[in-house]
Amino acid sequence: MKQKVYFSELVFNVDGSAVRTLRGLFPAPAVSVLEYDYVTVGNHVIKLFAYGTSPGASRMSCLYKDSTSINPGTNDPRWHAR
Repeated sequence: MKQKVYFSELVFNVDGSAVRTLRGLFPAPAVSVLEYDYVTVGNHVIKLFAYGTSPGASRMSCLYKDSTSINPGTNDPRWHAR
């Protein structure tokens, strides 16, 4: 039996600090955008957390998380002004 997953809070984290939090009702796999437009030059760890309530649970918990590293200001062409 398949059940839809709904997230109720999305948290965008840069270097260990929550910089954007979006609350609402977000059905997976719909796309939601969390924007953050500034980080300093150098290496940064970016994490995304999605919280919600699992079927049969009464408390909200982390249902999804992922992370990546970025390094703006290097010779990587993705970080050059357009």
